[in-house]
Amino acid sequence: MSEDNSALPHPVDFISVEQYYSTAFHELCHWTGAKHRLNRDFTGKYRDAKYSFEENVAELGAAFVFAHLGIKAEMRHAGYILP
Repeated sequence: MSEDNSALPHPVDFISVEQYYSTAFHELCHWTGAKHRLNRDFTGKYRDAKYSFEENVAELGAAFVFAHLGIKAEMRHAGYILP
C-alpha cells in the first residue's frame, strides 16, 4: 500500500525557516493535485507545457497560502512563474 504524504528535509537543513515553509507550501500545493483530489495532469516532462503548468500551480498556490496567512516571504521557486 502506498502512503499519501509529502516528504521534506528537516527544517534545520534549510538556510532559513522562510525557505523551509516556501518549499513546504509549494510541495503541499503539488499534493492537492493527486488523482483522488483535484486530478491534475502530472505527465509533463521538465520544461514542457504540462510541467510548467503544474509548477506554476504549486508556486502560485504557495504564494496564496503566504498571503492568506499574512506572511511576507520571498518565494524560493518564483522562477517557475512564467511571464
